[in-house]
Amino acid sequence: MVRETGSVSVQLRRHAVLALALLVLVLAGCGEPARHGKGSASPSASPSASPSASPSASASGARGLIKLPDPGKGAKIGWEPQLDPLPGGRSYYVAIPTCTGSPGCTAWLAAPRKLVVWLHGIGQGEAPAIVAGAFERLGQVTNDVVPAFGVAAGPRHSWDAGMCCTFRPIDDLGYLDDLVRDASARTPIAAGRVGLAGVSNGGLLATRAICTHPDRYRAIAVWAASWRGPCATGPVTIGHWHGDADPVIRLHGGALSLGGHVVDFPPADWLRNRLAPGSDFELTVVPGATHLTLPPATLTEMFAWLDAHL
Repeated sequence: MVRETGSVSVQLRRHAVLALALLVLVLAGCGEPARHGKGSASPSASPSASPSASPSASASGARGLIKLPDPGKGAKIGWEPQLDPLPGGRSYYVAIPTCTGSPGCTAWLAAPRKLVVWLHGIGQGEAPAIVAGAFERLGQVTNDVVPAFGVAAGPRHSWDAGMCCTFRPIDDLGYLDDLVRDASARTPIAAGRVGLAGVSNGGLLATRAICTHPDRYRAIAVWAASWRGPCATGPVTIGHWHGDADPVIRLHGGALSLGGHVVDFPPADWLRNRLAPGSDFELTVVPGATHLTLPPATLTEMFAWLDAHL
């Protein structure tokens, strides 16, 4: 495994894997990923840190695991998945931490946590059973993150990432603002420690969001999401994983016909030298992986990295 990092060193913290695998693609085993950080010549690498999307995001400040208060003996902790309405008639899923059976629950529930918003790919499911299963799995591996699941408004459950994929204006950036604001009102969210994660079209929206509002999102982790657009407003942290056998959004770029529209996707490392000073962009190339094959180990790495950089 070859690894180079960008402007900051990267330590993959595997203590808190955001196991949203239930939401993703078809999982399949592939080869060892190759990596190159910012400034490298060839596509391939691993991610890094940036702004956030909660009340106020800043590239500085604490990162990694949040040490929560001990809920105490006899405490029963868990998550309460719920579908919550937003202004304009849209909605999202969020898993609110729960704790009963101990006086220590009060402090445990009041402790601010990170927020991670999952953005699925075009056409992927939003059924409550999928969401609940993912949140339940997440609750088994970490309790310092509040997970949210976006519900798309575009055709075929698509997101407006600018260059793709609704092909008509939908205010998905405003939707994310509303989602973060609402989640923060329902449970304590640590200031500046909000991240986005997504695959394909969802990853494109995540990239558009952090590039447009680097003060609101600390870091993103995306799979197969080569976005073309301005990204120099402020420093960002972007982790991008991509399969070298992806025939849909190809590693080295190319045109794709989608719903009667032709989208010209750039190479996966297109953003690397177009970011504001202080940014960190890391690309990990996964040998043999296609658009619909995301190896479980890679997914684990993606979300462990994201958790470590929030």
